Amino acid sequence: MRKYALAIFVKTPTISSVKTRLAADIGKEEAEEFFVLSAAALHETVKTLQSLHPNIKSFWAIAESEGLDHSLWQDLPRIYQGDGKLGERLHKVFDQLIDDFDGVVIIGADSPQIGSDDLAVAFEVFDDSIGQDGFDIVVGPAKDGGFYLVGSSKRLPSTLWASVRYGTEQAGRDLIDNALKLGDVFTLPEEIDIDTVGDLRTLSTILPERSEDSPAHLALLEWLNSRSYLGSAAVVKSFTSLAK
Repeated sequence: MRKYALAIFVKTPTISSVKTRLAADIGKEEAEEFFVLSAAALHETVKTLQSLHPNIKSFWAIAESEGLDHSLWQDLPRIYQGDGKLGERLHKVFDQLIDDFDGVVIIGADSPQIGSDDLAVAFEVFDDSIGQDGFDIVVGPAKDGGFYLVGSSKRLPSTLWASVRYGTEQAGRDLIDNALKLGDVFTLPEEIDIDTVGDLRTLSTILPERSEDSPAHLALLEWLNSRSYLGSAAVVKSFTSLAK
């Protein structure tokens, strides 16, 4: 059976600034609260994924060397992103993991609506599980023009990462265009990643239908529901569904 790795890119709120664009909308403290809740919800999703697919091993890819020992990140194996710009850090984490695994997928921690089934598809594209001959590279484009996921079953050159215009509306297109020069690319459905208060409003409408039934997802839903600046869009699942 092929072995796959999932790396979740995170920053540690007490050490680094997180979700700076969102913080500009709702304040630093609120943005940090969201980030911690979102990462916890994603961890629960990953636990479900691993229970269904034991050939997938997940890691926190942590931005700060001192963050490796932080209490937030002790529930998964940890790897250090390294120094440099985002492209350099993506390349380092991917290169480190592809030595030991047959495929690597990297995601951020700010799309908590993504479920275990969604993540499973990102790995299935590397073989014939979806009725194809297999793809070399998978990309999840974000609705704002960026990307929320990238993965490959083969080693990727540093040039793929270096020429992406990160933080712009062209980032996702740049990544796909670069990837197409290297092999067959499977594009996942567009998803939001949370950068603004408008994204939070969207999340509050879609998360109740898409979230995993876990205490961490319920906590995030309750947090969204209690934010007056989001209006009345958020809907919270009942504890009954979690007790099944």
